[in-house]
Amino acid sequence: YLDDMKPFSDFFTMKNWILQLSKALLIPANAFALEFNNFLLEERDEEFDWYRCLLKNLDSFTTSAKRCLTVSFLKKVFESLIQHFLSPKYCDKLSKDLSKSMLRKCIKFSRWTACKKIFFTALWGNLLFSASCFVYDVAVYMTSPRIKSDSTLQSLLNGMVWMTRKTSFYGLSLVSSSLGFAVGAYFNVSVMAPLCSGLFDMATSIGCSILSGDGAPWKGALTGIVNDDDNDSNNRGTTDGDDSLE
Repeated sequence: YLDDMKPFSDFFTMKNWILQLSKALLIPANAFALEFNNFLLEERDEEFDWYRCLLKNLDSFTTSAKRCLTVSFLKKVFESLIQHFLSPKYCDKLSKDLSKSMLRKCIKFSRWTACKKIFFTALWGNLLFSASCFVYDVAVYMTSPRIKSDSTLQSLLNGMVWMTRKTSFYGLSLVSSSLGFAVGAYFNVSVMAPLCSGLFDMATSIGCSILSGDGAPWKGALTGIVNDDDNDSNNRGTTDGDDSLE
């Protein structure tokens, strides 16, 4: 057991920081590219203001980086806690490397059996990441100025609605991304599994955002980066490679 669980100090490694900052760069980079593309389509005479565009998206990068690094830290905290309160068997399920586990299952079992096991493997393995994202969103919501400005009763009602929305979203996102891994693994473990997981999660993010009336439902769907507490877009496709046993 626990062969794939990385130590808490892994959070402070250069590799992890580069990975988290790369994730954080996706949303502002996408916004930058869209603005530049719109500039080209409009065929203006003046030159593109690179400096202004960079400053405009700097806040977005800062918020995204803060979220990615905090979620990564919370996940390590949860991994440390489960080692004290859960048996090695369940700790192993919550901390296995997904790519390695999928390869083992595809070698050991038939394709259909392996895919069924991969679904539950991804479900367990992504649980701590989902919990970390949820805790971060709760902290952001509880410290938002909107909470302080509302009355006690109004804050309680709004909090219950928000909590229901977020819990439903993360639950659906966890299931859909796990299903995506299983479907993709049927065709190709290395490429199709993470690709299908991202696509399934993006579809869930867009669907939840449309049903809840949020704008720009695709924003952050594949990156796990939420820039405000009203946007139900979270990356369940990018899960730091964690997984569990069947």
